[in-house]
Amino acid sequence: MKITNGILWITNPTWCMMRQAVLARPNLEVYGMGHCVVDDDNVVVMDDIYIPPQEVTNGQFQVSGDEFSKALATIVREHGEKWIEWCVMWHSHGTMGVSPSLTDVVNLNRLVGNNLPYAIGLVV
Repeated sequence: MKITNGILWITNPTWCMMRQAVLARPNLEVYGMGHCVVDDDNVVVMDDIYIPPQEVTNGQFQVSGDEFSKALATIVREHGEKWIEWCVMWHSHGTMGVSPSLTDVVNLNRLVGNNLPYAIGLVV
């Protein structure tokens, strides 16, 4: 699948869940996965999130390979074949800016390594 227009639409209920998670710990980083579908206009629509257990600090979120695998295993267990639609890795940057860091790129590459049709990294 090729996404040609580069548009990501986050539904209002999903945005509210993300915002609530971030505002609950405004000085810390929080990360999660996002569920997406591509609509008829080729727009990627993120309509749900999953926030796995994690250790967070004000500078980075810590996700080991095992924790990442457990998060994906949970998604596979709960969503079956539709796990492949969980293609967004999102996180907050606490008190930092919203530019992706090298760590963000490494973590997104973990997601890309699962043969998804596409993957999106999002800093909120």
